[in-house]
Amino acid sequence: TPTSVTQQGMNAMKALNIITCILTLSLLLVAGCAQSPQRVWLEPKLHVPTSSVGEGRVVAVDVVDRRPSPSLGNFGKSRDAATELSTEQDVALVVKQEVISGMRKKGFVAVEEQTNRDAKLNVEIQSLEYATSPNTWTGDVYIKSALKAVASKNGKTLEKMYRANFDKRVVVVPTATTNEQWINEALGDVLRQLLEDRELSFFLTN
Repeated sequence: TPTSVTQQGMNAMKALNIITCILTLSLLLVAGCAQSPQRVWLEPKLHVPTSSVGEGRVVAVDVVDRRPSPSLGNFGKSRDAATELSTEQDVALVVKQEVISGMRKKGFVAVEEQTNRDAKLNVEIQSLEYATSPNTWTGDVYIKSALKAVASKNGKTLEKMYRANFDKRVVVVPTATTNEQWINEALGDVLRQLLEDRELSFFLTN
């Protein structure tokens, strides 16, 4: 009957609309789960009190990046380019600027030129690495940073290691802004250890 045909047509349209909605939602979910590489801007927040600890001693500062890879790590399970964390900055230059700035606030005359000055401070970046739990997209975030300082003066040498481990439990994949904040905290922590090292300051001034 005409009524039955009309009803069947309406049911078919409803079914088509439902299928369309399901497909649309599926595409949105797939797009939402897709990962994109994250770029990090390194700008550690350091508060170094102004002091006269350095007594105006000249110290030539140099920083070398000894990390095995320029990558900062991966924030996802796949461990591929889609989940890579990286920075376009020269990490060694960022660390060098922070060390020189901090040394100057402590009363040292920190300079970049490596000449025959009476004191030198060479800093090696040995680690700045971000990792997540290997079996899940979410869970634990681990950030490790490590610096090695080699100070030399009057034929004597002092070597020190500084390490910072940042652990965070998460329930969702961290955003680029969050990851950037955490990486800067880890880098700032290890830089703070170096700048607050009394043994290192004493060596450079005596």
